[in-house]
Amino acid sequence: MGINAKLSFIDYYCFIIPLSVGILRMKLLLLLSLFIQLSSVGSALETPKPATDLTHTIQADLVKNFLQVNGIVSDKTLSTIRQNAIKELYNDSSKNNAINFLTNLALTLQDSEAAMILADYFGDEEGIIERAIPFYTTAVRQDNARAMFKLSKIYLMDKYKDKILAHHLLLLGTNLDDDVCRCALAQHYLEGTFSPPNPTEALKLFHKSATNNFELGITQAAVLLNSSRVFMKPDSVHAYELVIRNKATDNRARILATELEKNPTVQLYINRNYLKLAEAYMIGKVLPIRLHRSKYFLNLAYKNSQVSLAEIKYYSSLIQPEKVGQVWRKPSFFDKLLNTML
Repeated sequence: MGINAKLSFIDYYCFIIPLSVGILRMKLLLLLSLFIQLSSVGSALETPKPATDLTHTIQADLVKNFLQVNGIVSDKTLSTIRQNAIKELYNDSSKNNAINFLTNLALTLQDSEAAMILADYFGDEEGIIERAIPFYTTAVRQDNARAMFKLSKIYLMDKYKDKILAHHLLLLGTNLDDDVCRCALAQHYLEGTFSPPNPTEALKLFHKSATNNFELGITQAAVLLNSSRVFMKPDSVHAYELVIRNKATDNRARILATELEKNPTVQLYINRNYLKLAEAYMIGKVLPIRLHRSKYFLNLAYKNSQVSLAEIKYYSSLIQPEKVGQVWRKPSFFDKLLNTML
């Protein structure tokens, strides 16, 4: 029984670690020798370790010596190891071996993906959150952003509620430029999970994800920009600019774009009436006052020959931060002539 168990254990490692036949035979002899030595040491102890602990110790040494010391670890090798271990997780006869092996892979080689496999298995498949948390934590220490997102969700559950820790985890993921964490953080800021609702900060985060072409960030930023319930004056044009990029590939973006196209200011954009859009952002009657947007559309108007250089200089002189909220008069013919002469 003991010899058969040893042979099957070594066969398991042979199956998941591809090596040439000659090297494999040499490694097998080393592994068998190590296994027998460790077994002998364990049986000679006055107070021997429990069988499960001894197995765990042997596996840890095997992983460390067979993978790390012999320098055969590569991304491709680790990927193959993980994929085979995942298959074994769903086989009752080999599940425990797979769990032990992945545990050692996660802890000995600091492999965050192995930790994530176990965390997802215990949390999502088995529903044993208590066993998932340590593995998510291990992956977080390896800067795994997905682990930060999953663990933050756990710490927002009633049983494990820790809002400070959940907030910190999402901030960590956002600082790693992970858009899933960023959009989750934005949604919580919008809903007031960690503090009073802050739609402005939420919009900044969604918009950052939109610039990364992250679909959820694009649609959420567009929804906020066009919401009169969130902001006093919606910015339908900017919202349309965001969703139009993904109209063909994202169904939600397509629906939003179709709805926005009914807006008169969006029609100005579609018809490339850039000068009127610049004025709209300057005056603040139908669009919010956005001076940087006004300058942007003034430049587009100039590039599309909708305004002369004299006119663009005149309009640009009106766009001053201290004049936010004022209503600007259009330049008269005399103004244009004067600017031309000067």
